[in-house]
Amino acid sequence: MRDRFAERLNCEHTLRMNMKRLFLTLVPIFALSSCLSTDFLPPQEGAYGILGTTVFQLDDPRNLVIQAWYPAANIGEGKLDPLLKKEQAEAFVSFLPIGKEQFENRMPSSSYIDAPIMPSTSPYPIIIFDHGFEGYEKQNMTQMENLASNGYVVFSISHPGESFVTVYPDGRIVGIDKERYPSLRAPTKKERKANAAQTNGIISDIREADSDKEKIEIMRLLSSISRISKLKIPIDERTTDVLNFMERLPEMSRQGFFTGAIDIENVGMYGHSMGGNVTHAIASLGEWPVGLKAAANLDGPQLIFPGDKITIPQVPFMMAYSTATYIDGITVNLAGANDWVLSECNYDTWRIVFNGTTHVNFSDLTYAKILEGKSTGKIDGYTMGVALDRLLVAWFDKNLKNQDTDMVRLEQSYDLWELDYHPAK
Repeated sequence: MRDRFAERLNCEHTLRMNMKRLFLTLVPIFALSSCLSTDFLPPQEGAYGILGTTVFQLDDPRNLVIQAWYPAANIGEGKLDPLLKKEQAEAFVSFLPIGKEQFENRMPSSSYIDAPIMPSTSPYPIIIFDHGFEGYEKQNMTQMENLASNGYVVFSISHPGESFVTVYPDGRIVGIDKERYPSLRAPTKKERKANAAQTNGIISDIREADSDKEKIEIMRLLSSISRISKLKIPIDERTTDVLNFMERLPEMSRQGFFTGAIDIENVGMYGHSMGGNVTHAIASLGEWPVGLKAAANLDGPQLIFPGDKITIPQVPFMMAYSTATYIDGITVNLAGANDWVLSECNYDTWRIVFNGTTHVNFSDLTYAKILEGKSTGKIDGYTMGVALDRLLVAWFDKNLKNQDTDMVRLEQSYDLWELDYHPAK
């Protein structure tokens, strides 16, 4: 009876969310120069029809802000979390050349604020997400909601001073520390085009190199370029942030909001762009405060900074690539940039190439119809988003829940991607 009730509630909840999404405005999810809109975001596909979300601050030197998504027992006070909070909307207005009126209809997510966690006979596996450079914690919200609907507790980290906007539980706002994190964007279109062409040439050289040793040397060259080398500070700092948060998870599992609800021995991590670089760094450590079991990098070319050691993931690792990232007149194909990492990994690896996609297709901007063929690729953004949602669930189900994956069926489900699977050595 409880299952039938949950199924009915799930259907009603999904219908309500979809109807809202047909008419409400989607604002940008990270630093863009204009406000965007979408007609539709996908429903969550997991067995848990009600989702909760909560935001909290860590008492640590960095004062990290964390947002979590999880299966909920009920809707609590019935308040849906907006895609952008009032404070975030005001921060976007202060940072971007857009009008405040464009934020009047802040689209709600599918998650109820501080709803109670759904009791379970066993704690939920944990997934940690790290956003892209100058992004923010909700930039991949639909993925995190979908993972939560499939029985995960997902934590997303906001990095004060480096995230585009960090909003503390008390409403305090911290933007980007421009002195510490200077913009990587060249001042003129001519310079940006030249930079994109240089990056594209280096990535092509990596793909064509005959040996992993040669690929690594070329990647070192890319990382030594002045504008790229500036990324070392935020990547190192983020890596420390993630470790600090991991150290808090055992205590969180014993007391507080998540008591008994999170499984610290079954933890996954994934990230987009720079967040993918951070995920690689974490996965390569070999020892963690919790039981890290799998990691995934969404389109983040791995960087080897001068003086740094070569690092290889010590857990099963998934790498997803775009092929058509458009930068000031140059189409950059990132596929193959990290193949040397996969070839050296002793654990299961998945290599996925999403043909015709751009870098931002791996975020919620894939659903912005106005961007198709421009900032996003000449593909159906909705199909891409749903495919990526299902791929992430399959990857973490396999490694955190020990569920068998029908690889043939998964690969044949979409013409959009190419998937190569390599078992542990």
